[in-house]
Amino acid sequence: MPQVAETTSPGVGDALLALHATVAGPLAEVEARLTALADTMPGQLSAVTGGLLRAGKRLRPLVLLLTAGDSPSGLQAAVALATAVEEVHVASLIHDDVIDESQRRRGQPSAPASLGQRGAVLAGDYLAATAYQQVGAAQVLGASEALVATVVRMTLAEVQELARVGQLAPEAEYLQIINGKTAALFEVSAYLGGLAADLPLDDREALRRYGAALGMAFQIRDDLLDLYGESGDMGKPVRHDLAAGVYTLPVIAAAAALGGEAVRERLDQMWQGEDNDNLAAEIAILARYLGGQAYATEHMNQYAQEALTALPDLPARPQLEALVRYAVGRNG
Repeated sequence: MPQVAETTSPGVGDALLALHATVAGPLAEVEARLTALADTMPGQLSAVTGGLLRAGKRLRPLVLLLTAGDSPSGLQAAVALATAVEEVHVASLIHDDVIDESQRRRGQPSAPASLGQRGAVLAGDYLAATAYQQVGAAQVLGASEALVATVVRMTLAEVQELARVGQLAPEAEYLQIINGKTAALFEVSAYLGGLAADLPLDDREALRRYGAALGMAFQIRDDLLDLYGESGDMGKPVRHDLAAGVYTLPVIAAAAALGGEAVRERLDQMWQGEDNDNLAAEIAILARYLGGQAYATEHMNQYAQEALTALPDLPARPQLEALVRYAVGRNG
């Protein structure tokens, strides 16, 4: 069974491009649909939101297209569903930026910074609505219900995370939040690919487990990058989530470790607005010293292994395995 480990090789971006190339045709159709949407959005929404629609790693469409395979009968359905999951993803990014009052996204002014809070909410709502149009066009039995249930999970997780801002959540609650906030959309992407390809129920459920575990590993990697990444790679300031009061697994684990009172004290000081940047940097150092970084990395790799183990025997299995390795090895 392939093994995974955290890496930060410079070629990890090339690995993603290689995966894109394996579904180049249908992915180009997804890009065309997203570009058409960006071009037809009303007024200022197009100028701002269009930038988000025309860029991105396309990980969720990639999962969906790989799991759907190259069945001619399911190709157009898969393209429509892949477009829908990316629209939901971009809508969630915009709504996240509204909630977090973020000023930057992917190195550019965020939607709320450009459109204001109200305009950004409308942009996100518009994208979500067009996603359901794509699902309707796919005409895949059960797809609409699956995506609706996922958006509900994502929304509830965001509400739960918002209620925990500035607080150290128990580890189990943190995992519950990221399962809904991030893993749910990876999960449904993998499942919808199997649905578009009309795979047997057992295979679809295996793909659902693959997507969920992949999403968990992906989010924990994001949380590690928030503390230890480079702003230029991430498109946003390092320790952004920490400074905003979103305390993730490395910090939660460090705060629970022997000596963790030093982490908790600095979190309290930071939340009171005392020298946030320096305190956040100190917390990141303490999280490494007290084992929080190693603990989170171990959990990330466990989820990555779960994803590999869940994969059914599909033609795209090597690519889906490579995607897991990319998720835990990326720099941004």
